[in-house]
Amino acid sequence: MPLYDKRIQPFYKFWDTFFSIIRITSQTKFHKTPPMLHKHEKCLILGTGPSLIDTLENNRDRLNNYDLIALNHFAKSPEYVKYHPEKYVLCDPAFWFDESYKEHFQKVDHTYRSMAEVTKWPLELYLPYQAKKCNKIGEYLKHNPNISIIFYNKTKYEGYGQNFIYKKQWGMPRAQNILNAALTLAIYSNYQRIYLAGADNDWIKNVWVDKENKVRINDTHFYDYKEMTQYAREFGMSIDETMLCFYFAFSTYYKINEFAQKNGVKISNTNPLSYIDVFPKHPVL
Repeated sequence: MPLYDKRIQPFYKFWDTFFSIIRITSQTKFHKTPPMLHKHEKCLILGTGPSLIDTLENNRDRLNNYDLIALNHFAKSPEYVKYHPEKYVLCDPAFWFDESYKEHFQKVDHTYRSMAEVTKWPLELYLPYQAKKCNKIGEYLKHNPNISIIFYNKTKYEGYGQNFIYKKQWGMPRAQNILNAALTLAIYSNYQRIYLAGADNDWIKNVWVDKENKVRINDTHFYDYKEMTQYAREFGMSIDETMLCFYFAFSTYYKINEFAQKNGVKISNTNPLSYIDVFPKHPVL
């Protein structure tokens, strides 16, 4: 759904296009990211929601028919070694040690160290071009020849001509969360069928405002679900800003689905209780 009244939508779309072009000219690398190496025509994106474990266990015999794509801190979980994903996508600035994310440094450090130590199979690690300036990543991974780092344009593009720009890879839909980026990269890689697992996206039910009017979220993942049930971090935004972030994440799925359909790609969600309402749901792979 559009954020603005339909009658003034063209006005905002014009300015979205104008500012998107400025971002492209200042941020974009004008060449395409190599597609992910295929073993199969289907891929399974491993989201980090608590439902992921059940999906993997219930479909264990079928996983060999999919290219597995890991996200975020998957490498520090036992499932990383158990399932051997050969593609890995990162998007958050915390993963190239942006100073604004100091509270995440220890967690990111753990993820890179785990990735470097236990990856005994070929792994394609996808990072935005912004991460290229971070020498720490190379220091972590340089002693593991199994890991190849590949960069992609994260530049946000909104406005007119979206599908043309996405096809050229000069820009991509707003990467509000890691699933937005991973889905776009999977489409770039010409997978005919893309499946989502662990894509719970049920943040709304885990958000509340405490007695000091601070917005808190119980941000649960499959790898820390038990530990997180009694913990809620401060979100650092007002409630209206929080809901706007959710809006951007969900609205981006619609843009991605439109882009996928124009390229003959079908996206399915394996979690029947996921809050993402644009992709058909198929609990069994």
